[in-house]
Amino acid sequence: MLRNITLALLALFLNVTLHAQTTADSVETEGVGITHNQAIANALAEAIRQVTGTALDNTRAVESALARVSTTTNGENTSTTTVSEQTNERLALLTKGVIKSYRIQSSEKLQDGSWKVRLTAEVTRYQTPGLSPDTRRKIAMVPFSAREKTFTVGTSQVLATTVTDDLLSDFNLHFTQSRRFAVLTRTDNGSLAAEKRLIEANSPASEMAKLGQMLGLDYMVVGNVKQLYVAPVQTATIAISGATMSGIPRAFIELDYRIVVVATSQIKWADNLSIELSPQELAQTNGDVLTAYRFLMQNAGLGIAAALDNIYPINGVKILSNGELVLDRGGSLIIPGALYDVFRLGEEITNPVNGEPLGPTEERIATVQITRVDAKLSYAGLLQGYGKISAEDVQRGIILRPSQISLPPAQPAAQPAKRPVIKLPFD
Repeated sequence: MLRNITLALLALFLNVTLHAQTTADSVETEGVGITHNQAIANALAEAIRQVTGTALDNTRAVESALARVSTTTNGENTSTTTVSEQTNERLALLTKGVIKSYRIQSSEKLQDGSWKVRLTAEVTRYQTPGLSPDTRRKIAMVPFSAREKTFTVGTSQVLATTVTDDLLSDFNLHFTQSRRFAVLTRTDNGSLAAEKRLIEANSPASEMAKLGQMLGLDYMVVGNVKQLYVAPVQTATIAISGATMSGIPRAFIELDYRIVVVATSQIKWADNLSIELSPQELAQTNGDVLTAYRFLMQNAGLGIAAALDNIYPINGVKILSNGELVLDRGGSLIIPGALYDVFRLGEEITNPVNGEPLGPTEERIATVQITRVDAKLSYAGLLQGYGKISAEDVQRGIILRPSQISLPPAQPAAQPAKRPVIKLPFD
């Protein structure tokens, strides 16, 4: 019995989910044609274009169908505002349900004998799952160019295309998890085009409505890999013990990148990254050149993603009862233990020369350290002696930026005092 109830609830959920993927938009359009039905077909094609961004390829078939099911008055197609149920059913069949129904608002025969029709159509629109991408700026990275065709990784040569593909993967990971942008792909267009052709071939309205939903970019990330080098493994012998140790003496990458506003070609941000693995990071590779290479790719991806802080800084959104500050960013971009300076936002400043808004003033009020990280949020504790944060500060607005403070090394734990040794005469 319980299993049947569970299955019924699951079926209900799936049914609601599937139906929630589409909605009907009501749009008013005009169409002109040699005949009344051609004008209607052109107006319906315009309605589809406005809602889905795609063209109606079979306007002639729609016009022909309308001619077969329309009523006539005095030898002319009717210009009444009512449309028969048979007409709407036939139209829905021809457009695979994209046009659910329409209602004529006005019809006018022009002086040259053509017709002009204004109508209201119900057009099926696909709703993307989850949060609408319209609430976020759209961004994509295109594969970087490279100064060399191959780069040295240990004793091997790695193709530059492999390096740029790995950079792209790390970029998508970090920017997607930031939840500040709708991250789009510009490298899978062939696969996407094939899927759309499959949908066009023979699909219901809920699938056809997906066509024409491709989003345009707000920002594009472009760049160039200048250098990448991972030294071959070296082996050294310790003279005292005779033991051998293997390690990688050096690994580094240098690249530059730009974040460009697509609509205007304005460079929103540009930077040059020069990343070299520290002795501690090299030690963590255990002499594996591929691990060193992956460290470089991860650090480069994080370095590019750090530009996010310059466009959309981290916000403090709440103070918990235990004093932790809740931040509006989580995922791979936030590292437990990292330090951030907290700034109170003040008066908006405008450039007196050209009136350009320069943003609000920022007053540093505290430094915090990341204590834990979730997928969407992270939490930070206040460092003692580095300021205070009030609930009023959070309400007025605070942002966080990576801190340059270097904490003193942790003091070793105090050793318990040694008890005096008392020797007895027979010891």
